[in-house]
Amino acid sequence: MPVVKTTGLQSLSTESTAQARRPFSDPLTALLRVIEVQCSSLKLLSLTADEAAHHALCGPAFYWVLSEPSPVSVSVADTSAIVEQGDLFIVTASGPYPLAFHQPPTPGHLQPTSQWIAAELTFGRNDVESLVSLLPPILKVPSAMQHPALKNVLTLLRHEADVEQAGYGAIADAMVQTVFALALRHEQGINGDACETLFQTPVEIGIVSTLLMMRNHLDSQWTVDQLADLAGMSRSRYAVRFTEFVRQTPMRYLFESRMSRAGDLLQQDHYGLKEIARLIGYKSTSAFSTAFKKWSGKSPQEYRKQV
Repeated sequence: MPVVKTTGLQSLSTESTAQARRPFSDPLTALLRVIEVQCSSLKLLSLTADEAAHHALCGPAFYWVLSEPSPVSVSVADTSAIVEQGDLFIVTASGPYPLAFHQPPTPGHLQPTSQWIAAELTFGRNDVESLVSLLPPILKVPSAMQHPALKNVLTLLRHEADVEQAGYGAIADAMVQTVFALALRHEQGINGDACETLFQTPVEIGIVSTLLMMRNHLDSQWTVDQLADLAGMSRSRYAVRFTEFVRQTPMRYLFESRMSRAGDLLQQDHYGLKEIARLIGYKSTSAFSTAFKKWSGKSPQEYRKQV
């Protein structure tokens, strides 16, 4: 593949560099790739109205209301939503948060049972809070507005929650990512060629583009000057806006990304230290070992033995 030469830098593919220089055409995909939505648990909740009235939901999570005798109000931060049977809603903020019933249960009366599919969500990295905070606290897709594709995915998730067969975790992750993307697509009013941009400014799109470039090319010797050029900004403006947006400096984000990836690779015995160092942009194992110990408090060898 053709490469471009850069002074003092490892080469980047021409194709990747060209993609980074163009305005990012799908910021929703960019966001999802950076935050790496995962399903930490998937379960069926069965609660009476009285039990549900004292049940605090936790987030981030998504909930699919299978049966609900009475509409429920969910409030997170300054946002609230009324959910009914068949509705899907996703809470992107941390909980707990209480439920409020429009028709409270009558004491002494037989109470019907509510059933919800609940999936607790995690994100692949612990440094994406600022990106997640761009999202509405509650994403709701009413039953009547759910695309058939979304209904099919939800049906499969219900099946997986019931049976928990081999491959359950991988299927749950893939389905949750799909549900999350479709809910965001609904929130943004994407239909056919009409696309409302997720991010508000070209600056934010440029920063997300460089986040992806760093994550996808950890072996490259990035500089702030190069990243600013890819984002279409001056060095000083890029550094300030990146830090505001991500809550880390560009180089700190790159360091954390490299160390996080190294931690993953150290859990796989077939990767030697020299290869791991090369894959995350270090020219020697000693430089990598020093950086990793600074990050984790353990040498790579010690870390590998403990995981």
